[in-house]
Amino acid sequence: MYLASSNGIVSVKNNEITPVVYFDYPQGMDRVPYTADPQYGYHIKPQRLGKFNDGSFILGDRFDGVYLLMKNGSSYDFYLPEMTKKAYLIGRN
Repeated sequence: MYLASSNGIVSVKNNEITPVVYFDYPQGMDRVPYTADPQYGYHIKPQRLGKFNDGSFILGDRFDGVYLLMKNGSSYDFYLPEMTKKAYLIGRN
């Protein structure tokens, strides 16, 4: 099982918790990441988590934002996917 928090993503297997990804602020910001008093408007507060076959992750936050952590060798690249301005209804005619 994989779990996500504001600190990153961990795997849980056989009662052992292993860190997989640690979330950090962009280079140049002199601050400890994800403290209780947010200073910036882009804290990641995951509520949903999915994993792709290649080891990449997709996260949904509590404000319905979507974030991608694309596997890149032994690390991950962070992406904010572009969203279309047109809404689509799924499952309705």
